[in-house]
Formats: sequence, structure tokens, C-alpha cells
Amino acid sequence: AQKIALCIGNNAFPDGMALFGCINDANTWAETFRGQGFESKVLVDLHAEEIRDAIRSTLLRSRAGDTVFIHISSHGSQVLDVDGDELADNQFADTLDEALVAVDWRDGGLIVDDEWPALLAVPQGVKLVRFHDFCHSGRSSRMALADTSRRRKRSVSLPDEIARKAYAAAPKREKGAARAAAATYGAELPYLTFCACLPNESAMEENGSGLFTRAAARVLQGQGASLSAQAAFEAIAREMQGDPQKPLLEGSDIIAASALFGGLS
Repeated sequence: AQKIALCIGNNAFPDGMALFGCINDANTWAETFRGQGFESKVLVDLHAEEIRDAIRSTLLRSRAGDTVFIHISSHGSQVLDVDGDELADNQFADTLDEALVAVDWRDGGLIVDDEWPALLAVPQGVKLVRFHDFCHSGRSSRMALADTSRRRKRSVSLPDEIARKAYAAAPKREKGAARAAAATYGAELPYLTFCACLPNESAMEENGSGLFTRAAARVLQGQGASLSAQAAFEAIAREMQGDPQKPLLEGSDIIAASALFGGLS
């Protein structure tokens, strides 16, 4: 069985939005994964379509029995929900979609949460786990200052025009597909996601790394490496007590119960 990891970090945002810890995060996660026998690839400062392509090419390599990890640190945002599917969320209902913001955001370079189910399609029997360290990453789905030691948000407010560009640029979905999947964030998902924060929260970076990534590394590069995914998440959450964000675990109960760095069987 293969153990494959893709780690993405975006720092190079324009117009005063530059981040300072996302590439460091990607390298930290890659090092953590390599320590557990994963073949880990790091990509930085990607456009939205480059992120999609990197995820697709990684998942296309997988087959039943493989374990695939995907990490992303970047800006995140909440944007106009054009189809109303967010109202079906029984825990975080609102009128906003959560979006991963890529470095080409001005040209619609977002990956809106509606895209993830199709983008993350894998063969049956593949274990897929995501680690998302960006603002509003819960239900995924940083404004930066020149002083890298200061705590800052990995969040950006975007006009509705940008959201509309993103929807236009995204791969087309079957009519009603997003609405049908809107309430599916829990046990029935075929993958598991470690989210740096709740959908309505900002993920913070400080001293060159995300607070979530820093806490996760402390756990997963230590005794936490032997834990189940659920237990590892709980250990990370304890590490983050007192931080201005609350992590969230979404998705498959089967994967959550399995050893984080092990296979499904």
C-alpha cells in the first residue's frame, strides 16, 4: 500500500495580503508525514487551478489500500452562497460559502466548499485525510503584517464580484449536486478533515507558522503519532486551548476511529 502526502503552502498574495507561515507549515507537515513513511510533496504559491490539478494528480495515483494525506495552508474566506445550499447545514447554517483563497484570487482563484465532494473522489478503499490551516476551514472546507512575530489572521474579505468569478471558473456541477450534498459533513463522508477553526472563525499565524499546524506538530511528531485520528484531534484541541480559534474534525467515523497514520484495515 502506498502512503502519499501533498502539502501546499501559499504566502505570495498581492496587495498587502502576503502571509509568512504557510510555506513553513507545508514543510512542517511534509516532515511529519515523512517521519511516518509517507512520500511527501511540497508545492507553494499556487493558483486555484494548480491546486485542483495537484489534488487530482495525487488522488489519481491512489488505489484501494492506499492512504493519502492533503495539507493546505493559505488564506481563507467566506463568500456569497449563490445556490442556498448552506441553509441546509444543521449545525452552521448561514448564507455564506467557505472558500480556500489561492494567490490568483483577483481572477476568481477560489475553491469554494461546494467543489470538494467531486474534487476529492477516490477509489473505494482509499483512506483520505485533509489538514486545512486557513480561515473558515471548518466546512471546507490570514490579513498579514510585515512583522512576522505578530499574530495575524489567515483571512481576507472578498467582494461578491470575486465570488461570482470563482463560481464561473469552477468545474461545472450537475444541477442540484451542491444542494444535495449540503448537509453531508459528518460520518457518511468518504474522507476526514482536520480543520484549523470553525466555519465562522479565523485561523491565526504567528512567528512563521499557523497556530493549528504548530499544535498538530507537537502532537503528531511525538506520542500522538500512534493515536487514532479522533484521539489525535482531541490531543491537538487540548494543545490549542486558550488560542483564539477552535479546531474541528469533520467526516468519516470509520477513518476517525482508525490509526491516523495507518491504513483502513
